[in-house]
Amino acid sequence: MCRLCRFGAVSIVVLSILVSVMPIAAANAFASPLFQQQWRVGEAFAPNFWGPLSSARDGQQEAYADAPGGTRLVQYFDKARMELTNPNGPATNGLLARELILGMMQTGDAIFQKGTPAAIPVAGDLDNGGPTYAAISANGSVLMVDAAAAIGEPTTRSLSATGTLGTYNGAYLNDPYAAGSHLEAATLHNVPKAFCDFRARVGLSSIGYAITEPFWSNVKVGGQQKDVLIQAFERRVLTYTPTNPDPYKIEFGNIGQHYYAWRGQPSTTTGATPPPPATAKVTGTVTYLERIALPPDAVVAVRLVDVSRADAPAVVLGAVTLSAANGSVPFPFTIAYDPTKIQPQGTYAVQADIKDASGALLFRNTTQTPVITNGNPTTVNMVMQKIG
Repeated sequence: MCRLCRFGAVSIVVLSILVSVMPIAAANAFASPLFQQQWRVGEAFAPNFWGPLSSARDGQQEAYADAPGGTRLVQYFDKARMELTNPNGPATNGLLARELILGMMQTGDAIFQKGTPAAIPVAGDLDNGGPTYAAISANGSVLMVDAAAAIGEPTTRSLSATGTLGTYNGAYLNDPYAAGSHLEAATLHNVPKAFCDFRARVGLSSIGYAITEPFWSNVKVGGQQKDVLIQAFERRVLTYTPTNPDPYKIEFGNIGQHYYAWRGQPSTTTGATPPPPATAKVTGTVTYLERIALPPDAVVAVRLVDVSRADAPAVVLGAVTLSAANGSVPFPFTIAYDPTKIQPQGTYAVQADIKDASGALLFRNTTQTPVITNGNPTTVNMVMQKIG
């Protein structure tokens, strides 16, 4: 179970990982008062939560099909990107880690431009060789598939700078902060205690759900080779370095810089025109019948899954998370997915649940809701049942 880290042996503060791919010109100002407000809230959690304005980019317009006029205001900071799809807010943050690993640039709510995963190291010094986002993607059949719960178990998987998977038997194998603490119901990935505690402190919305299993890598940090625990989440990549002093054990990668560099490169797909983006989607609503209010920190998770094989875990094809703080039931959702992954004879379903900030399950759908194939719809209205 994920616990709030108000007390404990590890004092966790986010500081900069010494990694960059290109010089960043200083921004003249925050591109929007909403960006400045979000920046101040994050910096109150921990110094360098977003990165200083002096290393941010100036605000710019980027194409986004679902924004008024087809573009939206964005601003890149070291640690993330701030976005204003609606001029009146709210300010949001992209799923940058997911895009960098999958090589799918999001240009609309359900529109993605296919490119290649980013060949940029996720952590380490400027001259550190890896591992890269592309290496994570290349090992996705191991790092990104559904996992069984490993609560209390050490993290034994490693990924080298050259992208080779292995088994970690290093000095920190039995570090309790590197052991599994929580199985992510939304994505079925284990989250180590260090990352779980930290996310509980700063909030799910700024980090997102885990999209890979954790792994160890030997990374050059501050001119020294160090064993570092790494895990990719939807919006950021977190690292845990046991040998760092307590205030510096948990760090964010400079994913805002990484994404800016990757997005500025031409698509590596063949031909002058990229292939048509994946635009298929499943839509609907989720609700519950009980006349009770949800906790303000509750999160609604909705997943599109492939359940074709009864002898194997469901494969997540797409997912969306919704904050319950400012909404009322029913909760509308849209899940984008790649139609090339759909087999005519396959079986696909939508799953949904609601959890509080500690990960405790409050509601979920207990019956399968089929979609897409075999005459099933792509729009569904689901009723969840109360748990406990």
